[in-house]
Amino acid sequence: YMPAFGIRKRFIGDENATFSVRGTSNTQSARGLVYLDGLLLSNLLGNNFSNPPRWSMVFPDNLERVEVIYGAYSALYPGNSIGATVLMTTRMPDSLQLSAQSQFFTQHVDEYGIDRHYGGRRLSATIGDRVGNFSFLLGVASLQSNGQPLVFATQNLSTVPAGTAAVPVTGAMIDRGPNGQPRVVSGLNAEGQEATRQHEANLKLAYDITPDLRAGLAVGYWWQDMAHRTESFLRDAQGRPVYAGVVSIEGKQYTLPASFFAPSTRESANTLYGLSLGTHRDSGWNIQGQASYFDMSRNRDRVAANALAEDGPGQLTTGDGSRWRTLDVRASHQPDVVAPGTHWLSLGYHYDGYALATQAYALDTWRHGDAGAPLSGTGGSTQTQAVYLQDAWQLAEAWQFTAGARYEQWRAFAGYRSAGAASIGYGERKEQHASPKAALSWRVTDDIAMRLSVARAYRFPTVSELFQGTFNGLALVNNNPNLKPEDDLSRELTTTWTRDHGVARFTVYRSDTRDTLFSQTNTTVFPTVTNVQNVGRVRTRGAEASYDGNSVWFDALDLSANIAYTQATTVENRFNPASVGKQFYRIPLWRSNVVA
Repeated sequence: YMPAFGIRKRFIGDENATFSVRGTSNTQSARGLVYLDGLLLSNLLGNNFSNPPRWSMVFPDNLERVEVIYGAYSALYPGNSIGATVLMTTRMPDSLQLSAQSQFFTQHVDEYGIDRHYGGRRLSATIGDRVGNFSFLLGVASLQSNGQPLVFATQNLSTVPAGTAAVPVTGAMIDRGPNGQPRVVSGLNAEGQEATRQHEANLKLAYDITPDLRAGLAVGYWWQDMAHRTESFLRDAQGRPVYAGVVSIEGKQYTLPASFFAPSTRESANTLYGLSLGTHRDSGWNIQGQASYFDMSRNRDRVAANALAEDGPGQLTTGDGSRWRTLDVRASHQPDVVAPGTHWLSLGYHYDGYALATQAYALDTWRHGDAGAPLSGTGGSTQTQAVYLQDAWQLAEAWQFTAGARYEQWRAFAGYRSAGAASIGYGERKEQHASPKAALSWRVTDDIAMRLSVARAYRFPTVSELFQGTFNGLALVNNNPNLKPEDDLSRELTTTWTRDHGVARFTVYRSDTRDTLFSQTNTTVFPTVTNVQNVGRVRTRGAEASYDGNSVWFDALDLSANIAYTQATTVENRFNPASVGKQFYRIPLWRSNVVA
């Protein structure tokens, strides 16, 4: 419920829960960072719905706090923080604690002829304790969920009179699509209606080597088995479902491809490993080191060739073994007292490496068959090393100046694309960029503070953008190994007013992003090409107002309310000139939240 912030959660158990904030849409998943106790949960292998943060590694009951940092104004985080950075911290137990929770849910859907109930349940339990210098926390959970129908089978309204070979059918509905054009709705296809089973477990261990030095181990596991259920609304004269072929709807002719209503399944297994070692003094120097490894050990999509055979031919697409790993070493110094001339200093080193490999195979029996002949494949790796320095200097009692910079070396390598026995490789690429940051804070009075921030950041292309395009289990889209990184310059002015029972904030912001990475249609060529492209320039301007209060009415009411206006304009786009001057894709003009 933060200002201008939204998480894409279509139903309970939706794995593709990306988030949007200000001028970043929910399809730009690589523009946001999510950390749990310093371990990266963001999936930066790609930049779309299929690469969401792994929220399922988190047990909400065990969280001590959640912080949201807007924009890439801190040198401590990479350019993927252009949107926002979410920092979650686990509360480790001081004594024995046990918890268990059961949740049951249902919803009724009455839309496009669907008149059914969908629901499910979630069971979870945690146990934790502290014995001397050792503490642990273990959580397990199981979810079974039937989401509402998500994707409907549609075709543009036909103007072709039905021929004699067309089969007359009933059950179709006519309405208007998102583009305002009339269309025919004939059933559920693609994702259709998702039924999912998920199991998760999370173990955290901590040991206080000395009163100031702590070592930690974290292991998280998440497994999912999902079915995409499809359905045809069309019926022939005998009342039998029609899934494919040439049909007549209200006297007009339509062709239904054999795969139009093809069902599919997905199985995923992911494991997160994390190690940490660091000091936690209240003042003076602290040093922290963290390493993480995220292994997508099993990632398989199966799709039928058609909807007629229960277990006929189909296609298997695997992403087994795709992974990412990170290493961070940071030193920071905090003074004993806040006084003019004191400094808060942070410096560190960062490494990350991403590897992606997908392969499509033919299947004789799509539900449970073994992989057959290879059809196509893509893969590659990216790697980033960075050093950074940031200093917050207390100029005077009411003034603080923060300056920092991040220097990054990025490379992409081992990229390839194959079709059958043929394969093509892509050359190695390297780039280096420096990202300066600055902020000036002024405490106007004891209650009012202002902060002006400026930052440049670079968001490097992900592996799938470079070498794969888009992978959704059903299609491989053209890639572009020569994509440029996003170059963002952001400014923000925030005023904060603190009262006895709450805090009010007002923020105005602007960012200019060159070479925005986005999947769009190149309309300047024929036939048109849809893939990830660099959009020349996007300008974002906006304002937010928010209030968060505790016990604001008779010591009984907590209130949070905010409203945000964001104007994200496409200024330059040589591949799709019609978008120039328009609001950027999926960025709402207005957002608001009220929680009481």
